Amino acid sequence: MKNIFREVVQLNESNRKGKLSKWRKDAQKKRDKERKKKKKHRKERPHGGVARKNNKGVAVCSMMRAAKTNHPPTKKDAMRNYITQHVPGTHLTFEQRLTLAADWNKIINSGCRITLRQFAAKHGLRYETWRREYLRGATGFAIPDPKDRRRRKYCEYDPFVAQDKINENNENKGTKMLVTNKMTFLFKKHVLEEKLSPYDAICHMKKEMPEQHIPCLSTWYKHINVGDVGVRYGETPYHPKKKPKRSKPHPAMTVPGRLTLNNRPVGANKRSRFGHYEMDTIVSSTNGRGGLLVLIDRKSRRYIIELLAHVTQDDVVAALKRMIARKAVSNAISISTDNGCEFLDPDKIKSVVGCNVYYTRAYASWEKGSVENCNKLVRRWYPKGTDFAKYTTAEMHHLEKIINSIHRKLLDGKTAYEYDTSYNKAA
Repeated sequence: MKNIFREVVQLNESNRKGKLSKWRKDAQKKRDKERKKKKKHRKERPHGGVARKNNKGVAVCSMMRAAKTNHPPTKKDAMRNYITQHVPGTHLTFEQRLTLAADWNKIINSGCRITLRQFAAKHGLRYETWRREYLRGATGFAIPDPKDRRRRKYCEYDPFVAQDKINENNENKGTKMLVTNKMTFLFKKHVLEEKLSPYDAICHMKKEMPEQHIPCLSTWYKHINVGDVGVRYGETPYHPKKKPKRSKPHPAMTVPGRLTLNNRPVGANKRSRFGHYEMDTIVSSTNGRGGLLVLIDRKSRRYIIELLAHVTQDDVVAALKRMIARKAVSNAISISTDNGCEFLDPDKIKSVVGCNVYYTRAYASWEKGSVENCNKLVRRWYPKGTDFAKYTTAEMHHLEKIINSIHRKLLDGKTAYEYDTSYNKAA
């Protein structure tokens, strides 16, 4: 009996898991055909759901399609290729409201009886979308139809009233954006095309838009991190990176007889007087020749540039004479420089400028940090590897004007030229 029972169980299991009967196969084929037909006639709508069929049985396409942009995948690098903006196209526009109003009012005035659901299906809208839109711009109330109590007589639809209500509701969506489209255009122009820093760009925008409130610097940096002002993270002219801390070099011996920064006047250390300069050279590329002789006033940060045919002691002295001739350097009290081979003869420099030359310690160029930081501004327009022998003196003087026209936070938002003139007027 036990063996017979086992055989019956196996037969039942084989029937369940075995081949299907003919009527089940036919039923499954019919279902597959119906599914394929539905997939062919299905048309998606921007507001969700499937487009309804009209009385003729043909699916009606939607009147609007949301054109959403496909953002590329992000990469973990300094440049962020994404933005956190809302993709438009999921709501009715005013032009679409005009189209709906023209068709709806034409049907109503002709005496045709149509329901909200039929009209929504005709234009490929969801019923709730058109119902809310009609109630928003209706010119009256719907009354029962005396011929058919199950239907209603609808009034006309005014798109202007609907748009006014939409605008009123949009004004209550929290605080307004501080950054406008015009500000974004100017900010992108100053930073990307003119290579200005965000702070300098804000100062220019305050002059260009005096009646408009310009947001603070931290607000602009937040928008830069998000990427919705046209300037992405890493596209600012000076983007510092974290550098590992290194041990300071041992204090090397300086050349005996030279004046060091410890012997410099008190006014130079406190930046209390004009005329205390820092001097340095910017050398061309390895295969190039020549470079630039640069000086900066420690108080006003006024930057002076002169082109060098060769980086030698004689060319440095000749460049200093040209600076004095065009009145770029006047009433010099002290000059601080490093231990470069082009500055090894302080007596020649003193005979031209008329003041003492003070040297930093060896391997400690950071002791004249003002001119070193300002050399980074030169690298915005002439990066490392530039051969300055290919450029003219007029181009370097034009670069000097650009750098001295940069607004500095250290000078309360003034440029080096403005700081000089304001100080002279006060004196």
